[in-house]
Amino acid sequence: MIGAREIDGHRGLTIAGAERELEATFVPGAGMICCSLRHRGEEVLGQRNGLRGYIEQRSTMGIPLLYPPSRLIRVRRWSSPDPGSARVSRSRL
Repeated sequence: MIGAREIDGHRGLTIAGAERELEATFVPGAGMICCSLRHRGEEVLGQRNGLRGYIEQRSTMGIPLLYPPSRLIRVRRWSSPDPGSARVSRSRL
């Protein structure tokens, strides 16, 4: 499930498992920071100064979504054996 919500004036994208037990919200406009991680509705991510502090004061918070430069990626396609599974397998083109 993917949804959108506003956090401190910024558009956040939320992904959740089928049972909605685990939910994560990322903000593309702030470098894809994961600013919220909820387990069964309870926030488990330390908010510190929040998203606004992260953007305006460069304070730490959340989980950054890091990705390697494309020259370091050898696998070109990812697939899951079961769409409902958290397991992911790699396949080469």
